[in-house]
Amino acid sequence: MASLADVYKDKERTNWLKAWLAIDIAKSGLEHLADNEAQNFHRLIYSHVGSSCTSCTTANVQHKKPCPRKICDQVYQKIINEHRYNSLSWKNTSAQLWQTNYWEIAKCYFPPDGYAATSSIRDTDFNGVISFMLNCKRFDSSMSFPITTGKPTTRTSACLLYKAREIGKAVRHSSVMKVTDVELLDYFTTLSNLLNDSCYLIGDSDAQKAVKELEELKKDTLLLTTAEMICLLEAVDATLKKRLKDVVDTSLNELRDNTALCIDEIKDYIDTWNQSTETSYKKSCEDKLPKDVQQLDEKATTLFYKALKHGKEQVNNIRLMVVGMFGVGKTSLVNNLIWEFRNKTHTKQPLSTEGIDIHRCKLMTDGDWCLDTELIRVKFGDRIEKVVSKNTVTATEDHETFKERIALHKGDEILQHGIKVAKRKLETTSLDESTNEITTSLDESTNEITVSVWDFAGQTLYYSTHQFFLNERSIYVVVMDMTRSLKDIVSKSDGIGIWCGLVDSCTYLDIFKFWLNAIHMNSDYQSGERTIKPNVILVGTRKDKMKGSAEEKEENMNLYFDNALCSFDKHSPIFNHIYKNRFLVNNLCPEDSAFAELRKEIISLATKQDYWDEEYPVRWIHMEQTLDKMRDKKRQIVKMKDVEKEDLENLHPLGIEELTLFLELQHKQGNIIFFNSGALKDFVVLAPQWIIEAFKCFIPHNQKIEATVLKDWEEYKQYAILKPNVLDEVMKNSPPYIHEYRSAVINYMEYLNVIAKPLTSEEGITGIPLDFHIVPCLLSRAPPPLHIFTSPPDKPQTPVLAFVFCGKFLPPSFFHRLVAVCIRAWPICQERGQYCLFNGLAIFTLNDTYTLRIWYMDYIIYARIVCCSENEQLDNFIWLFQEVRRKLKKSLKDFFYQSSSVFEECIQCPDMKVSLHNEGLFIVKKFKYTNAIACRVCNPHAVTRSNAMKHWFKEKLDRIETDDD
Repeated sequence: MASLADVYKDKERTNWLKAWLAIDIAKSGLEHLADNEAQNFHRLIYSHVGSSCTSCTTANVQHKKPCPRKICDQVYQKIINEHRYNSLSWKNTSAQLWQTNYWEIAKCYFPPDGYAATSSIRDTDFNGVISFMLNCKRFDSSMSFPITTGKPTTRTSACLLYKAREIGKAVRHSSVMKVTDVELLDYFTTLSNLLNDSCYLIGDSDAQKAVKELEELKKDTLLLTTAEMICLLEAVDATLKKRLKDVVDTSLNELRDNTALCIDEIKDYIDTWNQSTETSYKKSCEDKLPKDVQQLDEKATTLFYKALKHGKEQVNNIRLMVVGMFGVGKTSLVNNLIWEFRNKTHTKQPLSTEGIDIHRCKLMTDGDWCLDTELIRVKFGDRIEKVVSKNTVTATEDHETFKERIALHKGDEILQHGIKVAKRKLETTSLDESTNEITTSLDESTNEITVSVWDFAGQTLYYSTHQFFLNERSIYVVVMDMTRSLKDIVSKSDGIGIWCGLVDSCTYLDIFKFWLNAIHMNSDYQSGERTIKPNVILVGTRKDKMKGSAEEKEENMNLYFDNALCSFDKHSPIFNHIYKNRFLVNNLCPEDSAFAELRKEIISLATKQDYWDEEYPVRWIHMEQTLDKMRDKKRQIVKMKDVEKEDLENLHPLGIEELTLFLELQHKQGNIIFFNSGALKDFVVLAPQWIIEAFKCFIPHNQKIEATVLKDWEEYKQYAILKPNVLDEVMKNSPPYIHEYRSAVINYMEYLNVIAKPLTSEEGITGIPLDFHIVPCLLSRAPPPLHIFTSPPDKPQTPVLAFVFCGKFLPPSFFHRLVAVCIRAWPICQERGQYCLFNGLAIFTLNDTYTLRIWYMDYIIYARIVCCSENEQLDNFIWLFQEVRRKLKKSLKDFFYQSSSVFEECIQCPDMKVSLHNEGLFIVKKFKYTNAIACRVCNPHAVTRSNAMKHWFKEKLDRIETDDD
């Protein structure tokens, strides 16, 4: 016989051993109660469900796969009903053993994992037993005290079971394996009080035996047999070995890392020249590495560096986006900025732009802009000379091969102009006798400035598609007519329509704010990683129609824009985009000096942007020229295989991987449209306006429709149902460059969520796409009142989930795109004899009893799940609610292509009977730091973290409460 005092000379380490043994003794005292309760619960369950089933797995039951004998579903539900927090530990249990082993059901109440191999209370540790008693509500009647329902607070003290669990944690996880005398005394008191509980344990012989042993251990009179001492030390040894294993594993990992490092250093030494060259080159390029390249994966970045080694040039391309309302003079302004238009078309009123007109210009030495079609030799000639001169080869035959490749391009006037000097160099260059290499070198290309002027159509019809072209690599000119009041209503004759997403009575101020908000939202400044630099110039037109002197007109123009900007919040980031200098122009006077000043300011503003002077491979010049040649042939969209073929015929072919990288970066810069995924990777859109032309085809206007299709056409206009025969008519009425690429048009419209095929909803065949499309932006508005759809009375329903967009701005087209995503995911719901799919509201069927309702107002998208069965328990489908939320959130984030979120997730007060717009909303992130938030909208009360998060954010709620514990 021995006591613990014989093990360690260190008093506090002996205390730690005593605490360890005290926990083991306490566990033995609780075993009888816990084991009996587990057996009783098991008998009660199977007396109710009757028969048994051993075929269902835990995963089947957890994910609602029906039990063939309708047994396991009931058992599953009864287990859930008895859990205090509804966060069961399914990883620990096997549903196939529920009927034969009662302890498998008990394990559902254990900690999240680590107990899958335990089969009885004997091989379950103290933490498992105490968690079973804390989490299972059946122990409420076995204790004289209320069992703590969560972490203790200043108002609610910890119960004895909770304190006992904390003792176990403290002892098991002690890093120094020491316990003070004060701590040990508290441990003994807590465990003894628990085992002496007056309700049940006071009369349990096992519990009272444990109390006696604890008292002896406390007085150090408890004598242990050799077997007991060995058992205790083995348990301690297991803990120490685990810690030792962790230390050894860490040391081995460090050793492996160091060994690998040595091997890498040896390899680096062997390949010193090549690696050092690559490293120094990368270092020299790091400062100029384009942001678009930085966002690519390592493989693409390495490919970019490799391409730069063949020569680089500073690329200074300006994307000038001219935006504003229909009829304010944008196209006239563009004509006065470009030399050719200014000298040819200023005498007549220009036609309004349809979609987007793009003009590529070259900056001349006098500051004027000339179309690059007139200067194409200048644009490419000098650049091509640079890349041809880079022909660095290592053998005469390679030299000859290169000369032969040049000869193949004799018909290319621009290329021949560029290679004249280079060809002479190739013919006169001699080989270095010592190195057998050609000694020609490549200077870095001079940086030439080009301007791409994008003239956006002002009709609101096109606003939903303009979102695809706005980005942070642009300078914007926002044009307003100084003769129109900010309060003037935009009439339908100005192009307003429900598909634009703006309210029917929108004003000129609304249009102004729409554009500035859209510019900011698509600038990717939300993350705060970069400082917003001014990139928006405000221009007023109709100077000739204004009253007063030149100074008064200028003053009125500034007052006009000041009033418009003051409509934004005081701390709005929009202000950071606005350039200080504004311009007032008379488009009927091309000689107006304001146009020259405006061109100068646009260039000056562009040179201050982060993307200015970025370096790109010189060898990509040929591919740029190839795409321009295709555009010159009026080709707006081409097949990828044709682009690959053209690449092979270039002087310096890029190959598939580098060509794909080139196209992806051209896409990011807005020069082309190229999606490297699915069927869309087979096409390259050379003219971005092609997308708008394709979109226009789906908007009902004055098309000539066959009589046999008229009824379906009327249905399309009324309900946005695009049947195959209607689609045929749409394509038939479209230009050749659209209908010849019919499949590509459909693929692009589906990819951009402009159209979507709905799913079947008939019993037995759900989830199969139907043979027609829905066009969400053409849907009609929902009949009032809205709350009968969003807050149906007397139905179980979740609190409202809200996505509140930053800056109080939401392009309505984003909601239309979200509806398209949902149409493809879930069948459209029918209520009151009609399909519930409207402009601004949609309802979808999730399963036999649950429906998802989404709607939007202003800058908030709302979602709620409603059950049609009045007796249904929402808690049974929390997994479904979370799945839906993740789907909605991911879709909205995917629409933005940004590095940070542009919306906040909020929960509306669960006590609000009828959802009110922008009332009673609580930011979910705030519940991480507080357990309750006051609601001032309903009768003043506190909204608890659990009530707010338990449906839509159950997993996040569990993590927060676990961290609190």
